[in-house]
Amino acid sequence: MSKRKASSMDEKAGPISSVSYEDIAAIQAQFMVAEMEALKHEARIFAPAYSARSALVSKIPNFWALVLEGAGPEISEYILPSDFAALTTLTEISVSRFEIPPASPNGTGSPRSVEISFKFPDNEWMRECTLVKKFWYRKNRAGWAGLVSEPVEVPWKEGKDLTRGQGELVMKALREEGSGKTVEKEKLKKRIVKGAAGAESFFNWFYHRGRQVSAEEHERAKKEPKEEGEEVDQREARAEADLEELDVFPDGGKLAIIISEDLWPNAIDHYMAGEVDSDIDSISSPTSSQLEDHGSTSDEEDAPLLVDKSEGEDPSGRPKKKSKAL
Repeated sequence: MSKRKASSMDEKAGPISSVSYEDIAAIQAQFMVAEMEALKHEARIFAPAYSARSALVSKIPNFWALVLEGAGPEISEYILPSDFAALTTLTEISVSRFEIPPASPNGTGSPRSVEISFKFPDNEWMRECTLVKKFWYRKNRAGWAGLVSEPVEVPWKEGKDLTRGQGELVMKALREEGSGKTVEKEKLKKRIVKGAAGAESFFNWFYHRGRQVSAEEHERAKKEPKEEGEEVDQREARAEADLEELDVFPDGGKLAIIISEDLWPNAIDHYMAGEVDSDIDSISSPTSSQLEDHGSTSDEEDAPLLVDKSEGEDPSGRPKKKSKAL
């Protein structure tokens, strides 16, 4: 079978290209292999530095709250005012590429797979916990590739669930799978449709699941030819529809990339930006006596610091950062 040319032109317009689409695909594959090797190398050489940083910042009060504060709109767009106080109790965030060394000494998985941990002390909203959210890089035979996850249950205290019951419905629907029943699944669908006009809590992210691609299917996709045809297209369309109807945090994979590729490696920079923002806010915020003299502040002035209403720049005036794709 002849190779398809990357471009073709008639004799009047110019010569026909000698480069085929297969040639381009081969070069792209080389870049992909190099990128994966770079991620593995980066994970190994940065591990001691991240360990030392974790030991240091554990001594700084509100470090991770200020990191979130300084991270800009890419993070703050997912944080509601009702999330703010709970997130300020954070004592630690950590990230690891759990399928490869050094996190997994004998690991041979994808360096794109990532584990993100949030550590909370006992507080008004939840019992003491470390919430470990894992994302596996998977692909299927239809050509889809991305991050998949499993819901993580937050130990909410009575009446303090910031997801307003959505997380609980996700866990009930998950436990219902395999039973032949769809009662909880239908309840979840209705709840998501009902709340479509409103923003999801940051804590909905822990209940994100994403596409359903098993490890077995992923291994088959790596070894077998790509599936094509109308039946495959219909199956993919159903999968996308299920994701839209049942995911309480559709941008779950996107946020995981932002945290692992920007928030985590640049935590010190974000902390400094967040500290500056807090200093500015404390200087510009009216005192209680001023409030009595001039009345209450506007809704925007009362908004929590983590909720940034600017677009294009973070609160420190720096250009909005772009995260690298996993």
